[in-house]
Amino acid sequence: LIKIPTSRIHIFIQHAIEDWRYTLSDFGLEVSTGPIVDFRARDFLTDFIDERTTSPLIWMHNIQDMRIIWPAKKNGKKTGILLKEDSKPLLLPVRNYVLVKRFSSKEQERRLYAGVLLESDFKFKTIGIENHVNYLYRKQGKMTADEAIGLAALLNTSIVDEYFRCLNGNTQVNASDLRVLPLPSLEVIRQVGRRVNAERPGMG
Repeated sequence: LIKIPTSRIHIFIQHAIEDWRYTLSDFGLEVSTGPIVDFRARDFLTDFIDERTTSPLIWMHNIQDMRIIWPAKKNGKKTGILLKEDSKPLLLPVRNYVLVKRFSSKEQERRLYAGVLLESDFKFKTIGIENHVNYLYRKQGKMTADEAIGLAALLNTSIVDEYFRCLNGNTQVNASDLRVLPLPSLEVIRQVGRRVNAERPGMG
């Protein structure tokens, strides 16, 4: 990795973040890109939502203020995906996830926009995540609500965003970038999650 700080504050941030000794893999966490490519899955996309026949479909615009706001219509994008034999491999079990937008515009103040998808908020068994969204998850088992909220809160901080900009000179957030991002201990992440949940009722 080549880091390109452009100011003294960037150098300070770089040293501060790199005191964190962990990455997602140390916690048994992984990052993947949403498997649903809209034009390839067009035959399965729908606005009709019934938990027996459809699953929610999450796009970038559903990530708002650290929450997943669904359904939320934008530019005619469909809100669900039909439960068919051919669509089942594209769906994920409903669990606690951290969702991160894969793209931002140059005009936006931040590169990292993360939201928490909580299992308790969805009555469905499966969910669809569109290809412009990265999702963080535990490979074996499930993330707790405190872990998911804490991770999303950290990713949304200005200091982590500035560090990320030193690593990534474009507007795309790749899964590989998130895998190498330094993190504090899992207990600190949980503490952050509990604090955020206490200050923002309804997050968990």
